[in-house]
Amino acid sequence: MFSNLKAMSLAALIAGFGAVHYATDTSQAHENTSENACAINTETGRGSLTLTGIAKGEPGQAGQYRLTIKGGGASGTTSTSQGGAFEIGRDGKAEIGRVTLGNDGIYDARLQYRIDGASFECETRIGDHI
Repeated sequence: MFSNLKAMSLAALIAGFGAVHYATDTSQAHENTSENACAINTETGRGSLTLTGIAKGEPGQAGQYRLTIKGGGASGTTSTSQGGAFEIGRDGKAEIGRVTLGNDGIYDARLQYRIDGASFECETRIGDHI
């Protein structure tokens, strides 16, 4: 019950303040503002798009994750889901899932993870730019 209440409070906080978004020429990251921030990094190159889930926390924390990608483009469609265990590294981050796709599509990416009894989630749409 406490974890659900904590997760709902976090979701309300994120909805109220919005998500932090930053971009560079070669990659983008979408993350929330929590201490255990959830991020989905994107990198493009050579006709492909690579999505990498990132969890942030204290070194040594362990958890479980699920990275789900849906969408597609001229090169086809995908509905991919990865999951498993992870541990936060010395730098306070862990790569939790990686998917490489064609960069001509529109994809919805969702990353969820649970660490030390708390749940975190972030979502983004990639390729839906006007």
